[in-house]
Amino acid sequence: MWSESEKLAYVAGFIDGEGSITISVDSKGCVTPRITITNIDIGALDFCREVIGGRICSCTPRGNRRQQYQLHIYRLGDLQRALRMLLPYLIVKHEQGELLLKFVESRLSHKYESYTPSEWELVEKIRELNRKGA
Repeated sequence: MWSESEKLAYVAGFIDGEGSITISVDSKGCVTPRITITNIDIGALDFCREVIGGRICSCTPRGNRRQQYQLHIYRLGDLQRALRMLLPYLIVKHEQGELLLKFVESRLSHKYESYTPSEWELVEKIRELNRKGA
C-alpha cells in the first residue's frame, strides 16, 4: 500500500510528464484555469482522479491512433485543493502550479467580480511559461 505522500508524488510526476497546468482565455475574455492529464491508460488516470479529484473523459482518436483519455480539474475549489496537495511534489511544472494557485485563490476571494490587473498578470505568466515548454 502506498502512503499519501507516495501517491501525491506519483500524480505530480504524471502531471510533470503527461499533464498541463494552464489557463486558457476565449474570444470573450473568459478565463479557464485547469489541470489536465492525457493518457491511453484509463486505470492510471482513475488512480490520479482518486488522489486529486477531477473528471475523466474520452477523446476521439484521430486516424489510427489509440483511444486517449483526459483527467480535467477546472473548478476553482477543486483546483485549490489539488494544487495545495501537489505543489510540494511538482518539479517541472512547479512554477505554473504556484502561479495557478495564486490565481485560483484570488478568484475565490471575489469570483463574481471582474478580473484584476494582478490576475491578468498571473494569466500571462502561466501562458508564457507554457509557451516555453515547461
